[in-house]
Amino acid sequence: VIVRADLPTAAAYEITSTLWSDTTLRALLNSHPRGSDLVAGNALQGVGIPLHPGALRYYKEQNYDLSGVPR
Repeated sequence: VIVRADLPTAAAYEITSTLWSDTTLRALLNSHPRGSDLVAGNALQGVGIPLHPGALRYYKEQNYDLSGVPR
């Protein structure tokens, strides 16, 4: 998900945490043919732009490897 830089940090955090919640992932798995392609562990693969500070906070709290993510 790409958002504007001026999106409030709390909103970007909420979007990110909601996307990777068990409830959302189950809903996508059950409602979309490619829902099973969404794997939280692959969330940051190929990211070529800096993360919004709110998304960055979420991924840090969840102990994601941020080493390849542009800053």
